[in-house]
Amino acid sequence: MASPAAVPEDPSSSSKSAALTPKEVQAKVQQLERERSAIVSKIAELEQESKEHGLVLGAFDKVPEDRRCYRLVGGVLVERTVKDFRPVVEDNKARMEEALKSLSDMLSEKTKTMDELIKKYGTTPGLPAAGNDKAKKEDKVEDANSAAPSAGVLV
Repeated sequence: MASPAAVPEDPSSSSKSAALTPKEVQAKVQQLERERSAIVSKIAELEQESKEHGLVLGAFDKVPEDRRCYRLVGGVLVERTVKDFRPVVEDNKARMEEALKSLSDMLSEKTKTMDELIKKYGTTPGLPAAGNDKAKKEDKVEDANSAAPSAGVLV
């Protein structure tokens, strides 16, 4: 008798975890979209900072190693030489590029998960279309950030 009672519970519990209601699917997809949007924003921010670091390193190449330069560290302007700051800027740029790679992987994972949900359950009403709209948003974010002035190290 315990076996028949257990059999109906297993399918219902697996159907609850496997089959989501349309509202749950919509909420999950919207949550994934918000997470993707936050990741895209962080990627754009880090790409801009990485470009700025590249500009600084390019400026360092054009000046002597013993030239004084200034860097804003935690709200304090610090004076050092190009020789002292170059390794710090290179290290920061390398760490940013590692973080960019990690964020790109996270973005592709979230996109894959969201696409699987949409494919499995179909598009739900009220959801933005996946794909082209997101690419347009990313392009707009990159265009807006490319026009921003660079700041940080004075040579």
